[in-house]
Amino acid sequence: MGQKQEAIVREFLAAWGDEQHRPDVDKIVSMFAPVGHWTLYVPNGPVIHGREALRAEIERQLGYVSWTHCGLVHIMSDERRVITERADRFCKNGHVVSHALMAVYELDADGLITAGGVTSWQDLALHLIARFCGPEHASRTAKVYLLSGHEDGQLPFSAMTRRARIGDAVIRDCLAWIEDNYAVPNPVSAMTGRSGLTRRTFARRFQAATGRRPIDYVHAVRIESARLRLETGAGAVDDVGFEVGYEDPTFFRRLFRRTTGLTPAAYRRKFAPIVAVR
Repeated sequence: MGQKQEAIVREFLAAWGDEQHRPDVDKIVSMFAPVGHWTLYVPNGPVIHGREALRAEIERQLGYVSWTHCGLVHIMSDERRVITERADRFCKNGHVVSHALMAVYELDADGLITAGGVTSWQDLALHLIARFCGPEHASRTAKVYLLSGHEDGQLPFSAMTRRARIGDAVIRDCLAWIEDNYAVPNPVSAMTGRSGLTRRTFARRFQAATGRRPIDYVHAVRIESARLRLETGAGAVDDVGFEVGYEDPTFFRRLFRRTTGLTPAAYRRKFAPIVAVR
């Protein structure tokens, strides 16, 4: 599939030249969409927006890069996208540098939208998922595969896990109820009353069925809802806490950070841009 698209990408890679030929800047620039963003072939290179900015950056780098070669290792495609594994080389200040990377290309009538660099393909992958599958899928993918920066560890990407099957019918009914009523005051007492069990018996059966204490489960459901609201909404952090059941903003912020590793504001900065991609 995508033989025409692969041919375009091969032509584009060839335009970067080799040991004997300098990059064909005019051709490279003309093959990109007028509005796009991508990372240049230099490792950890900057993200460039727009054709003229791309031309200026290439010409700047050619002041100290004497040649570059895009070595294609593997290529696969469908009708709109091409994924390549490359082993590039370039000569910078007289030294040959090797650069392994994955690059994803989307092709349309306006040209190429691409991402290069060792991990920058992740940004484009999330962009495409958001575009074709929806922003929520993009956010979920980022968490499952630990995409985006990892300086905060893995906690921000973790999601609440729910056991697929709960054999205890009474507890199963309470779980279904709390999914829609997690913000009510005293939710554990409400579930206990709903179950018809004593407080101690309810707590024992709840933990046996879910692996969590009732209050811990409620916190997990609330924080999961808060995460979604932070990703998709613009409401104030304190309002988000109140909406999911916390009247004390300080307690909410502390619990959120303990659960996710980030403050609510930092979490929004990290994941809201992924969801916002359209």
